[in-house]
Amino acid sequence: MSDGRAPRPAEPTTTRATLLALLAAASFALLGPLTVLITRDGTPLVVAMTWRFGLGGALLLALAWHEGGRRIVWPDTRALWRLVTLGGLGQLVVTWLSLKSLDYIPAPTQVFLFYSYPAWVTVVQAVRGAERLDGRRVGALVLAVVGILLVLDPRTLVAGVGAGAGAGVGVALALVAAFCYAIYVPLLGWLQRDTSPTLASATITLSGSVLFAVTALAMHGQLLPRASAVSMGGLLALGVVSTGVAFWAFMRALAGLGSVRLAILSTAEPFIASCYAAVLLGQRPGPLAAVGGLCIVTAVVWLVRPATARVGVPAASS
Repeated sequence: MSDGRAPRPAEPTTTRATLLALLAAASFALLGPLTVLITRDGTPLVVAMTWRFGLGGALLLALAWHEGGRRIVWPDTRALWRLVTLGGLGQLVVTWLSLKSLDYIPAPTQVFLFYSYPAWVTVVQAVRGAERLDGRRVGALVLAVVGILLVLDPRTLVAGVGAGAGAGVGVALALVAAFCYAIYVPLLGWLQRDTSPTLASATITLSGSVLFAVTALAMHGQLLPRASAVSMGGLLALGVVSTGVAFWAFMRALAGLGSVRLAILSTAEPFIASCYAAVLLGQRPGPLAAVGGLCIVTAVVWLVRPATARVGVPAASS
């Protein structure tokens, strides 16, 4: 282990970071539909998450080895321990809270409540003074949230919140998950400062895999998924696309955009997920989904367009 800091790649340009953020959203969006297929096939959820993070972490570790010139320069012991504990535990907490809320409320309601996290990120970062809050960011955030509401259909959300005695518990769990994730996203930016984004992602995901493995053994006494084409193929896609590619792109976008802009761009994920669900699960999106998708695309374009400078006055950085 080296006492020096690991070499970091140059931060991506705004355009490249935006494309990476959208790639991350498209990759993460596969998580829901694939998880439904895998668990329906008989593989327990925590077992699926164990393999998801394990496969994704192995891929990220290989990428970190390649990026480092066929060697891995680990951060110092303290930084590595922070990645393992805070990163891995944070991933476990957010994943458990968001998935547990599905025991009480329908998936569209849970997705909408969880994707309130960009608003929480914006507030947290503004209060900390870490990132500037301006009209463009607030406007893009509002437009993106409206887009998510339309994609998921307001009638479904209202019905979901009012259904069943445990709906309040589900709403609370989803909102707590969103708030925890709002803290977790800036935390990731802080955790990766001593190493490369890829190596940080590998360490966090492998740590999450170990924690999920312990949970799976405690709950089910086994770690093996169902030996079927659906489970095995789904787990491979979860590990490679929804974890390896997703975390690689997300962490690089975080370095180039900051927490607030990345969180707002990530609101594209529910719309993309609804398209995946239509193809993989036969779940047709609501009649307002196209309008909602247009709102989200408009918010993305508005957020990343260059700020217009007044004559003689430099454009403010965003």
